[in-house]
Amino acid sequence: MGDDGVTINTNGIAIIEFLGPQEYRAGESMFQSYIQPTWKDCPNQFHFYAPTRERLMEALGIIAQATKDQGFRPLVHIESHGNENGLAPTRTGSSLVAWKEIKPIFQEINRQAEFNTVLMVSACNGAHFISAMEATEAAPFWGILGPIDIARTEHLLEDFGNFYRSFLTDFNFRKAFEALNAHKDGSTRNYHFYTADYFFINLWAAYIKSECSPAAIERRVTRIMSKGPSVAGAGKNAHGNLRRTLRAKLSDHETIFEQFKRTFFMEDLLPGMADRFGVTYEKALARVAAM
Repeated sequence: MGDDGVTINTNGIAIIEFLGPQEYRAGESMFQSYIQPTWKDCPNQFHFYAPTRERLMEALGIIAQATKDQGFRPLVHIESHGNENGLAPTRTGSSLVAWKEIKPIFQEINRQAEFNTVLMVSACNGAHFISAMEATEAAPFWGILGPIDIARTEHLLEDFGNFYRSFLTDFNFRKAFEALNAHKDGSTRNYHFYTADYFFINLWAAYIKSECSPAAIERRVTRIMSKGPSVAGAGKNAHGNLRRTLRAKLSDHETIFEQFKRTFFMEDLLPGMADRFGVTYEKALARVAAM
């Protein structure tokens, strides 16, 4: 798991079946058999059948509105087919909806839910949504759970059934996650859970490694100067001073870290977010050193 603390702050669930008409749908059965009878006092329960891209976006729009109007802090469960690039309603991958396409509406859902959105993706490569995330953007969820690799339909149904049977008994997310991974097969049935603080630190470390070496900073300085206002005729000193100023700003990693963190965790939009996560510059440096 990507985080030691796995206490989730949700007050309802939304199941979306992004599946074509010929695909087997387990979400409806799971909703009717496990969730409705067990979570009777749940104020927010949604089930959507979304066979097309348009219906998927409509379902997500309804969830976003519920977070705004009803204080919905959702556990969003998407059942679909998937690959490293996104979700599709069919096994062939036709009508693929890329992770980047649904990222903006999840960012809005997460903002309205005060950074409490949990996304569970019952699809092959479901956890690859994190590949669409940037340290310079608001996080689309507090946590994501799903398989990294290809998963068979019958395994997804069995394993997520085990998850909900456990979770709806005592709402212990850690125990339910262990039930999800309690199968006896090989590594392709391993499910992963990552939280925002975990992937922010890793996104930051990747940024430092790729963009902040001395050579990379020089390339960035040159690129910025080529796109900025012309200083032609100002002499070598003006060019030199500008390069030094840009180089110093791009090398001030701690200041940039705090700027990224403020955006990613929506600290300017949500009171208390600055103190909610134990994300520090020192932890980020340790992660960089470990890479």
